[in-house]
Amino acid sequence: MTLCVLKWLMLIPVSFAITLASWVIAPLAVLLADSDGYLPKWLRWASTASTNLDGDSYNRSRWKSQYIRRVWWMWRNPGVVAQSTPPLGFAVEAGDVYGFEGDEETADNNGGHSGKVLAGAFSRQDLPAHRTDCHF
Repeated sequence: MTLCVLKWLMLIPVSFAITLASWVIAPLAVLLADSDGYLPKWLRWASTASTNLDGDSYNRSRWKSQYIRRVWWMWRNPGVVAQSTPPLGFAVEAGDVYGFEGDEETADNNGGHSGKVLAGAFSRQDLPAHRTDCHF
């Protein structure tokens, strides 16, 4: 467990560097996006894996200017791909279970409603209780 804590402590400055780099490059990076709103492969570390740079429906409705919408999405989600995949994050595998506590429909945008939700973590159901892969 101590090695896991040390690993995560050492990755904190890396995470900050990725976030800052994403914020700085966003105004220029969006100019390199293709017509579908995806960054070139060499810049995908600075974007989200689940959607293009236009973001979710709320982001698309909030910002009419495509340029502003895409820069804002990168600022809102800095370096998500780089920070949610190994070595900074972890890969979700078949059999992993995600849990949460509260109202899963809580959102701060149109279509959502106020409430509380505490996001949980993925857990590996097939691992013995004494084993850890540094996932919190």
